[in-house]
Amino acid sequence: MILGQTYDEQLFKSDMFRLFINTFADGENGIINDYKQSCNLSNTTSTITISDGAFLLQGGIIQVQGNETITVDLDNSYCILAFEIDLLQENTETEFNQGKFKIIKGTTTEYPTLQQDDIVNNATGIYQMEFARFIASGSGITGFTDKRTFIDFTTIFENINTQVQALIEELEEQIQEAGNLPIDENEYNSNDSDGNTFNIKFRRQGSIVSLHITATLLSGAFGQRIAGQLGFTDGTVPEKYRPREIIRSKENYAINSGASMQILAYLSVLANTNNSFVIQYNNIDTQTQYLEINLMYFGKEV
Repeated sequence: MILGQTYDEQLFKSDMFRLFINTFADGENGIINDYKQSCNLSNTTSTITISDGAFLLQGGIIQVQGNETITVDLDNSYCILAFEIDLLQENTETEFNQGKFKIIKGTTTEYPTLQQDDIVNNATGIYQMEFARFIASGSGITGFTDKRTFIDFTTIFENINTQVQALIEELEEQIQEAGNLPIDENEYNSNDSDGNTFNIKFRRQGSIVSLHITATLLSGAFGQRIAGQLGFTDGTVPEKYRPREIIRSKENYAINSGASMQILAYLSVLANTNNSFVIQYNNIDTQTQYLEINLMYFGKEV
């Protein structure tokens, strides 16, 4: 079955929305910063209160309206205040039964371990998000520690922009460094099986290799498809000009046909594992044609 979650007349289900938000937030949980009272925490001797706010839990958005107060059983245990999602429970239109604040108890010397199943990719499971930890001593709550984390969507976008700008600066630095490196050039001539002469020029600066190929095609080549080796077998082209991987470029090129420029040739340039270059083209004119092609690629490490 195919479900068009974000298309006309289709239902956009909650699990798909949680998947989208969780991916966007990179799996982070946290209080949505500066919304109402940001789920502020306060406590008395035997109660904990969570104020107005909203938070993100594995892609799900949970809102606290008004104050939520939890009563603590004072049994000398080490405790964690958590919000628990249990996907086995069933919600109604008026009751959110899958989520609740809960006191998770450990021992009298150690805090408990929270259960955090994968509730994004599974239809069942329990996920507990920590808000605070404390000791429920016989005389009251002690050692209360706020463990909330915060998500600021404005900061997320600012961080993305910062990372992109850093990447741009790094690329600009690499380009500038390459521009200061010496240029290494070499030129070859080669004929294909029909006697067409190709002039091939290599130019390497840093790790960048540019390839410039020109040819004047003989009239005998017109109107037919030609595939010819340019004579660069393994060992002929110096290692520094060879590509790191196979290069395939399939484009239409403008061919000089008398007084006008027409797109008449289809070329395929392949730098294969034997480091040879193959040119294929279709030519439908009856005049001598001038062919020109340029490629740029990363050369092998030398």
